[in-house]
This record gives sequence, structure tokens and C-alpha cells, in this order.
Amino acid sequence: MATRSNVTSVEAIESFRASLILYQAKARATLEEIAAEITRTRNWIAGTQRAQWDGVAKRRRRELEEAQAALFGSKMSTIRKVTAAEQMAVTKAKRAVEEAENKLRVIKRWDQDFDNQTGPPTRQIEKLQAVLSDDLSRAIILLTQTVATLNAYAGMIAPSIDPGSGQPAGGQPAEDAGVATEPAASEAAGSAGAEVKKGAA
Repeated sequence: MATRSNVTSVEAIESFRASLILYQAKARATLEEIAAEITRTRNWIAGTQRAQWDGVAKRRRRELEEAQAALFGSKMSTIRKVTAAEQMAVTKAKRAVEEAENKLRVIKRWDQDFDNQTGPPTRQIEKLQAVLSDDLSRAIILLTQTVATLNAYAGMIAPSIDPGSGQPAGGQPAEDAGVATEPAASEAAGSAGAEVKKGAA
């Protein structure tokens, strides 16, 4: 005897496929944002911050040179004495230069270590992106084909019924198909009984 598959919920497969598509879109967006943030941070360290503190360090060194020149001029002058403000200006300028140089050293170290620190997670992100683009896309295509196949199968084993006539859509009426309706069957039974009586007589 031929067996028949029991297709109970094509809608569940379609719902799962829709959820998978939504997950793929959200996961892709998240991974792309993470990758973009890594790139922005690298550019911020190597570009913006380094350029900014290079400029700050140069300006502060120039201010220190000016403060030191003013202090030296006061020391060499026979007209006036060195003031406390001039000495404080030199001290303050030295501290500012040290701060800028320390910042530059930290930025350079960050720049050198950045790829080593972000390399492993970046590679993991790339692998996940490949899974989303290749494996998950193939799974979605397979689910789409599965749903189409099951819908076609369900259409073959369950023909639609015309709600007006109660007959299979596009089919013949029961009488035309050789299937006796209830009134026709009664008439046939009555005719057969009459024939039997005649034969007995």
C-alpha cells in the first residue's frame, strides 16, 4: 500500500524561516557596527589623537622656550630682579610639556598595540559575518524551497472544494462520475424489486 506523508504545519516552517531572516538582518547590522567602531577607534588613536597631541606638545614646548627666555633675560638684567611669576611660568610650562609628551607616549603605545588587542575579536567577527552571509543564506533558501515543496504536495493531496456546490473544484457532479446519489439509488432499488416480483410470478 502506498504511504502518504503527514504534513501538519507548513506555517511553522514559514514562521521559522521569517524569524531566521530577521535574525540574519539584525546580526549583520550588529557585526557591521562593531567592525565600524573598531575602525573608528583605530583612526581616532592613530589620526585624531596623535595629530592633536603633536600640535599641543609643539605649542607647549614653544611656550616653555618663551618662559625660559624671559627668565634668563631677567637673570641677566642689571635693572630688575627675577620675579616669582616668571619662575612660576617656567615651572608651569615644563609641567605642561611633560603632560603632552606623556600623552603622546601613551597614544603611540596604543597605536602599536591596537591591532594586537583587537585582532582576535576582529577575526571572530569576520567568521560570524561569513556564517551569516553563506551558511545562513543557504539555510533560508533551503527553507524557502521546502515550504514551496510542501505547499505543492498539500495541494495535490487536498483538492479544494467548491463552497457553492460542495463538489471538488473543476470536477464532475457525483451522478456524472458514476456515483449514485441518494434519490437515484432509491429508484434503482425499486426497479430491481419490481423485476424480481415479475420473475417470481
